[in-house]
Amino acid sequence: MLKADQTDETSLKDYLNSLDFESGQPVTERPHHQGEVRLFAPNHPKLPSRLIIKRPLGQGLRGWLARYALRREYHAYQRLSSIEGFAPCFGFFFERYLVLGYVEGKALQPNQRLSQESTDGLRLSILEMHEAGVAHGDLKRHDNLLVAPNGKIFILD
Repeated sequence: MLKADQTDETSLKDYLNSLDFESGQPVTERPHHQGEVRLFAPNHPKLPSRLIIKRPLGQGLRGWLARYALRREYHAYQRLSSIEGFAPCFGFFFERYLVLGYVEGKALQPNQRLSQESTDGLRLSILEMHEAGVAHGDLKRHDNLLVAPNGKIFILD
């Protein structure tokens, strides 16, 4: 996977300008409170093979609040960019699209057994997140924790 600092921003902006958002595969069953989340597979040598793109929903105050929430999420990802356990963030573009790297894995299941290495890694990610001045606020939801095939846990959303 290309890292956030290895992705060509001009190519990403061009891709977003030509994007038909409805063509992306929905990631969640229903829209998120901040908006829609979809998976895309750009066929471009300067872009990652898969991207998660979030866009706000709503008009008026609801739309403004959704954009505000995505902008806050983007600023949190900026603070977390050097910490393991978080998807890479490629930016917040046109006050409309929060672009994240896709992380392969499955949502943590209730009562799922994890290795000591996995839980230690999660604990370290949470400590470093707090040291960076970011509080998640919703880690009790299992779908905000993704278990990668190698057992590493990623914090989402």
